[in-house]
Amino acid sequence: MAFVDDVAAQIAADVTRIGVSTTADETGQVGDPVQPTYGTPSGGAVDLAAPLQISGPANAGPVTHLVFHGADGVIAVRPVGTPASFNSDGLIEVTSAAITVSIGA
Repeated sequence: MAFVDDVAAQIAADVTRIGVSTTADETGQVGDPVQPTYGTPSGGAVDLAAPLQISGPANAGPVTHLVFHGADGVIAVRPVGTPASFNSDGLIEVTSAAITVSIGA
C-alpha cells in the first residue's frame, strides 16, 4: 500500500485551498476557501486532520459540492455527502474532504 499512500499524500499536498459551492462547478462557489491540513494516508486514503471552518453569507446554501484548489486553479469539484447551508453566523464546517487512490485490476 505504500505506493497508493504516497500518491494520496502527494495529491493532498497539491490541494492548497478548499471551498464550497452551491452548484456542480466552481461558478457557484460561496465564501472564502481555506487551507486544509491532511492527516497521514492509510490504505490509499487520506482525510482532513481537523474540520475546516469556512466563512460566507449567513444562511447561504445549500452547499452541494467541495471545490479543491491547487496552485494553478481548480483541481476538482466533488459532491458533499449531505448538503448543508451556512449558519446564521455565516459559517459552515467541512468535516471530511477525503482523497482516495486505488489501482484497478
